[in-house]
Amino acid sequence: MAEEVKLLGRRLSPFSTRVRIALNLKEVAYEFVTVEIFGQKSEILLESNPVYEKIPVLIHHGKPICESMIILQYIDDEAAKEAAGRAAEILQTLEEAFKQCSQGKDFFGGDAIGYLDIALGSFLGPLKAGEKLSSVEILDEKKVPLLVAWAERFSKHDAVKEKRCAHPTTKPGVFASSRSLKPTIF
Repeated sequence: MAEEVKLLGRRLSPFSTRVRIALNLKEVAYEFVTVEIFGQKSEILLESNPVYEKIPVLIHHGKPICESMIILQYIDDEAAKEAAGRAAEILQTLEEAFKQCSQGKDFFGGDAIGYLDIALGSFLGPLKAGEKLSSVEILDEKKVPLLVAWAERFSKHDAVKEKRCAHPTTKPGVFASSRSLKPTIF
């Protein structure tokens, strides 16, 4: 939402305030326009919300969005789109890094999982969960095919698939490996 944004409202209106808070939280630069002074509604308000003539109204790309809760949803959706765009740029850079580091092999460091694979691979679970919750595909095979293939190989590796969980007979801080049931202290 980096484009010109205007918020039409009144300073003491709780409905305008909730939109201002959302814009501030998302760090969106905006112009606040007071549109009702002593009961007189300004021309910009009458043009932007001609049916109800109520505040707040958010104007983005010249398009008016009315009703504070609808505006909050719009702000959140726009922020999510921008975040997805930034994530796509970052993943493209990571795709290039993988290409250079792996030199055509399976993992960042070559044939075996290494430090960088572990550091990045630990984000795959939350990333997949985020994709499901938001219905936005972040690891897109069309855009970052090398990373998608790497993520699949990494996730299928025995060391990664192993689940560690507390064993009922262990003490706090001691965990049993799903492979051996022998306690392992971290």
